[in-house]
Amino acid sequence: GMRYQRTVASPNGEDFLYIFYNPESGTYIQLLYNLIRQEVDTPLICHGQTLFERGEMVCFRGQDTPQKHHAIQIWQTPFTAPDYQPDSQSDSLLFKIGNKEIVRGMAECSELLQLVDKDDSYEGLYLDLEKKATDILDSYFWIDKPETEHLAEPLRKVRETAAAAVEEFDKVVRVRRDTDTRTAEVRKAVESLIKSIERGRFETIDDFVSALAQLRQQRGHALGLKELRYVDEAVVEQLETVTAERSERISRRCVDFLLTPGSLDPYVQRVATAGDQVAAVATVAEAKKLEEEIDTAGSQLELLTETVSNLRIEDTTKRTEIIDSIGDVFASLNRVRSSLKARVGELVSVE
Repeated sequence: GMRYQRTVASPNGEDFLYIFYNPESGTYIQLLYNLIRQEVDTPLICHGQTLFERGEMVCFRGQDTPQKHHAIQIWQTPFTAPDYQPDSQSDSLLFKIGNKEIVRGMAECSELLQLVDKDDSYEGLYLDLEKKATDILDSYFWIDKPETEHLAEPLRKVRETAAAAVEEFDKVVRVRRDTDTRTAEVRKAVESLIKSIERGRFETIDDFVSALAQLRQQRGHALGLKELRYVDEAVVEQLETVTAERSERISRRCVDFLLTPGSLDPYVQRVATAGDQVAAVATVAEAKKLEEEIDTAGSQLELLTETVSNLRIEDTTKRTEIIDSIGDVFASLNRVRSSLKARVGELVSVE
């Protein structure tokens, strides 16, 4: 049943008194709002009040029953008369600035404090902090004066901290984005490789070597994701498991293929061809190119040896047979490598 009656503003621009009245009971409720704190004080309930020139407020409360004594409350308030001039230092900087201007500045500082107390539940908080601190520093020339307690110093620190937080947040966003992009690339490469292997016919040893090498490479890429910040470890483990399982299957098929006669013939032919090319090498550049081909073949043979060695083969004679066959090719390859080295020595001396 309360009705708004009037608002009383203090000359200092900081406080406002909102008065509500119930015409049936004669009750007043007075709400004091402070602009700087941005808070409403405890409501003052009475049945009548009067404000005096110096800001004193006299109010009383009626009783339901007759009383011999009636208590009168006297409050000192900031609601002075418009023409009232309190005792002050008229030559001070604060007096020259004016209370209303200072109140506006303090109100904005209070808003900044409220932002500081907030949890960083939304990404725009630090941007708001930086903007608010900058606005206050730019709007009030007196904010850095000794009379105002050098308020610019903590404001600058708030702004610098907020700017650093924004930068760090942007950095985290970039790192997360880069990690997600790299994870997606590895996942796409693994899926593409698996599909390619499923479509493959594996008719030569080169098919097996190529698949095993690519699986090893992709597994290494998957393990490398663990070093990235904010990576989804579950995805990394899944990629690692998929590549490891597929590599196990191809390895077993490769071992079965190596037990067939002539499985290593492509390498035997390459070694023989390389041996024939050694005598025809005319320059060191040609020798380096041939050396790279020999090294590639050697690394592939090492991969085959490692594949056979890591698998559990019940018949050890089969393992030995395969490794011996690879060893024979290795021996031939090393002889060609030695011949090439001697040929390079001849070319270097001539050049």
